[in-house]
Amino acid sequence: MKKILWSVLAFAVMLGTAICARAQDKIETEIKPVAVASFSGYAELKRDLEYLSTASGNPDMANQLEGMLALFTQGQGLAGLEQDKPWGATAALPEGGFGAPNVIAFLPVSDVQKLLGALAAITGEPVDKGDGVLEIKKEGNAVYVKEQDGWVYVAQTPDALGNLPADPLKLLGGMQEEYDLALRINIQNVPQALRDMAVDAMKMQVERSLQQAAEKAEADDEETQLQPQIARHQVENLAKVINDLDAITLGFSIDSEGKRVLIDLNMTAVEGSDTAKQLSAVSNSASKFAGFLMPEAMLTAHVNSVAEESDIEQSLAMVDQLRSHIMESIDEDEDLPDDEAKDLVKGLVGEVLDVAEATVKNGRFNAGLAVVGEGPLTIVAGGKVVDGEQLEEVARKLVKLAETEPGFPEVKFDVDEHEGVKFHSVSIPLPDDEESEKARQVFGEEALVTVGFGPESVYIAIGDDGLETIKAVMDQSAKAGSEERPPLEITLGLSPLLKLASQQEDSNPGLAMMAESLKEDGLDHLKIAVKPIENGVRYEIQGEEGIIKLIGSGAKLATAAAGAGGF
Repeated sequence: MKKILWSVLAFAVMLGTAICARAQDKIETEIKPVAVASFSGYAELKRDLEYLSTASGNPDMANQLEGMLALFTQGQGLAGLEQDKPWGATAALPEGGFGAPNVIAFLPVSDVQKLLGALAAITGEPVDKGDGVLEIKKEGNAVYVKEQDGWVYVAQTPDALGNLPADPLKLLGGMQEEYDLALRINIQNVPQALRDMAVDAMKMQVERSLQQAAEKAEADDEETQLQPQIARHQVENLAKVINDLDAITLGFSIDSEGKRVLIDLNMTAVEGSDTAKQLSAVSNSASKFAGFLMPEAMLTAHVNSVAEESDIEQSLAMVDQLRSHIMESIDEDEDLPDDEAKDLVKGLVGEVLDVAEATVKNGRFNAGLAVVGEGPLTIVAGGKVVDGEQLEEVARKLVKLAETEPGFPEVKFDVDEHEGVKFHSVSIPLPDDEESEKARQVFGEEALVTVGFGPESVYIAIGDDGLETIKAVMDQSAKAGSEERPPLEITLGLSPLLKLASQQEDSNPGLAMMAESLKEDGLDHLKIAVKPIENGVRYEIQGEEGIIKLIGSGAKLATAAAGAGGF
């Protein structure tokens, strides 16, 4: 999944380069839109600004747009515009891809002459070019306008206005109903020649980078051999992915009722293609670690995904590489007295890596993380493993091997047990110096580490409340039962984060005030999720109202600082 996302982003950059490099005079032929943009309309924009004005504490924002329009249109505003209907634009390439993009925008109008008259001070007076086409020319740049069936179309050439759609909203594909602003790239409408050109350019760039890395490498070790193999494998898969993708959609919306801002990145593949089958692995499913999604936490993360075969292969290769590196380090470790001690450590490390390898081969990743508190913090993490009991046995052996070392802290075994998970703990004192003061604010006077091992799970926590927090996570996970969760969820709470930052930054008391302000209504979360959609996947970002309030406070402070500085 990550491979597809990064490949698509890289492809988009290369495609833009290819289009610019090969742009020529327009070729007269039927073309299909490569890009489509939508805007929900002027009335929706005003409603959004009114909400943002209230939420951010900047009441003048809602009036600024109307004031600017009145100023530039001599008080007429957008007369003649249908304010409740959406706008749109399309960009297309001639067949074969070699030619300048043809861009057409469309706006809903009740009276095109009134609209053009209101905008005349900005655009100048239009000139009739015949066949209903008007030319608007300003400082040597010209655009052409034509009204048809309640829509005004704007294009770069008169010829582009010769065959207009009966209903331009169909071109938007419903984006105007889901988002305030949206942009869709129709990959299947990108000519094959341009797709091939972009992929070839990427391959050349990768080979150039690999060559530079090889020249700088000091040794021809397994690491430098593995990286080129992975890079070339990913690039070879790129052409397949690009040919299978159907569309990429980026959407932005303001949800005043839900008091949040949304940003979505959607990727869909051609139905029945290999990439569509690959993306079908992105699905909601039951999780054994959903309890990590604690509403009161500063940070939570939850992974619940199925790995692709290629990802499994790469992960196994990385485990092998790590195994070789660790074994070599053990051989070179002068603190180990003899070969017998080194072989013992190698065996224990090998057991851990065997469990890691078996877990990767299982192909399912289910884990979580939570950071709780405002300082000192409690940090807990846990996840599914193939054999947690074997890891516990290795941990006991490693402690027994190291307990005679000077300064090694006392490990307390079997401090508790909960639902088949056995817990052990160790207290690690922090240095008593000024530089460690901030660390003590985060972890306390001592860092209490709690580790738990179950038949198919491992947990670890740092903090005085680590054991109880793990138990709470386990109980909540069991309570969630078979509830399905998306493949990835991350939530960041701004209020506790700012509270902790205020403790770390004594010279900025405003952080504590902002933290308390955000805490009042609890709408202070930034959420990131990966969710399945038909034939594709959605990367979703949500910012609750507290994010808007924080940005508004920052804008006020910046304005005040600029005023104090005489700007």
